[in-house]
Amino acid sequence: MFGTEEQRSRYLPQLLHSASAFALNEAGLGYGIGPLSTTAWFDADNDCYRVSGTKTWITNATIASHAVVLVDLAHTPTSAGGITALLISSDDAGVVRGPHSSFAGLRGLPNGQLHFDDARIPADRAIGSTGEGIDVVLACLAACRAALPVACLATVTTCLENASAWAREERQTTRNLSTNPQIQAHLADLTTTALIANAVTWFALEPSCSTLDAEAAKVIVSELAAHATDVVLQVVGGRGYETAASALLRSEPPSHIERIWRDTRITRIFDSSTEMLKDLIAQPVADAPKLQHLAPSAVSADATPPTPAVSEPWIAELSASLHESLASGPEDLQRRAVAVDCALALYAAHCLDHYRSHLGEDVAPTTAAWNVALDELCTQAEVHLRRLDDAPSRVARADLAAELTSGAINRTVAFTLPLAEIGATK
Repeated sequence: MFGTEEQRSRYLPQLLHSASAFALNEAGLGYGIGPLSTTAWFDADNDCYRVSGTKTWITNATIASHAVVLVDLAHTPTSAGGITALLISSDDAGVVRGPHSSFAGLRGLPNGQLHFDDARIPADRAIGSTGEGIDVVLACLAACRAALPVACLATVTTCLENASAWAREERQTTRNLSTNPQIQAHLADLTTTALIANAVTWFALEPSCSTLDAEAAKVIVSELAAHATDVVLQVVGGRGYETAASALLRSEPPSHIERIWRDTRITRIFDSSTEMLKDLIAQPVADAPKLQHLAPSAVSADATPPTPAVSEPWIAELSASLHESLASGPEDLQRRAVAVDCALALYAAHCLDHYRSHLGEDVAPTTAAWNVALDELCTQAEVHLRRLDDAPSRVARADLAAELTSGAINRTVAFTLPLAEIGATK
């Protein structure tokens, strides 16, 4: 997308046969994209960029032949500098692969560190214009956000299949465990979770959908996947928590739920966390608020993607209430944070309603899951709307967070007393 024809003809054939990496993350980077501690300056005498710094938690770092590395390029008389993308080879002098990173899940992931000790990178390896590396970052993240809901949807479907198989087991039916109201609630929850994940992913994959649709889908479906793994683990119980290797030692059929549970948790964090994406969605955009896109108060001719009229009137009604309520304090960060949650619930309902119409399930539905899922989303949206107008509650939560951050909560508060002081002496 950003390379020159010469760069494409030279490097793409190589990358067909070797792994590559995208190196943005740094240990101290934290929330957001910058500032970067990996720096570079242009050495005009040697016609190269000289790069120093360390990139951490980089997928494929331990095996990649090349990596697109984001650096903070120093200002010079001939260049404004700024965030710049460079194509760096693992064979370049000064490039050192760090140790393999080990995580709670994704244990087969070749993830690690890339260290640059005054690495000299030829000038023709700049990807795109200098100072415009943010465009490269956003393009990469957009592609990941569009793909991740599909992977998360597969996880949700797998959880539903595992729960369904468990419920049909003879030992469960003999004990009538699958008809227990608590278990029934879990099974119904997994069914509606899968339906909503399907609808949102389907909607976001439409060619006419925007980057915002992919961002919303990433938030919604990754959260649903994490929820589904937790629910199926609770339903199946101890054997779901046990590793496959442990079950095989007893010559028993292994369950992979424990691994799915661990592997899925990261989807709420990488490729931009839920919190970061909600912040992006909450940012006001002149003349075209993002929240208006996610929660349209009426479906117009320029809706994205083009869709028929919504058959659930409450979606438009609650969307209108959301925009009316938000209008009274559009710059209030606390209000916008709650509004995002409401908008996402309405967006999911919007997707579900059109998915139902697309499948012809709005005329003669074959399952009660449609109405159950829509009722759940309606309840969620109504709860968020009530929170939106509950200023004292929002202020209290913000104050409590401030207390914790400032250290004002100390050992005089009941729940911070030593265990011995509340009677737990052993």
